[in-house]
Amino acid sequence: MTRNVTLIVETDDMVHRALQLRAARENAAIAAVVNDILRLALAGEIDEASGMPPLADAIQAHHDRELREARQPPSTQTAT
Repeated sequence: MTRNVTLIVETDDMVHRALQLRAARENAAIAAVVNDILRLALAGEIDEASGMPPLADAIQAHHDRELREARQPPSTQTAT
């Protein structure tokens, strides 16, 4: 379960206006727009903070597993 935390951000007028435009286009609150943008920008850090392995590590582990399996000789089974 996640809890909401209040975050106050100082920004310039153009960024604020851009956030207002996006919020109006999406019919959403500015806070929701900011959260969506931050989640996209911080996806790797969010995964890391939540305990998930980084995507690059998961891809590397999959690649390493495939290499190990490719090096193993094919199993020899006899038909009965």
